[in-house]
Amino acid sequence: MDNPYFEEAIYWLIGINSMLLMLDEPILTDKYTKTTIKLIIDVVSIIYVVESLIKIIAMGFVAGEGGLCCRKKKPAHEVGPLDEPEPSC
Repeated sequence: MDNPYFEEAIYWLIGINSMLLMLDEPILTDKYTKTTIKLIIDVVSIIYVVESLIKIIAMGFVAGEGGLCCRKKKPAHEVGPLDEPEPSC
């Protein structure tokens, strides 16, 4: 992903997540504060998962040239130690 805004947003999320993890301590007694921090951490985690899935799809790990879904497998007796996978897309 070459979008600078996307990368900067991810860096901000990493910073926010780090600060929230510092605040999430067993000493906190206010139930509302603990619930709010946990909710924000969960939302940031979901955003991380979505970002990872977007990158996996966009960079062609699953689909696209050389992706897992498009590789043609050679029979085991034809594969040598220096062979590279041949994309079928």
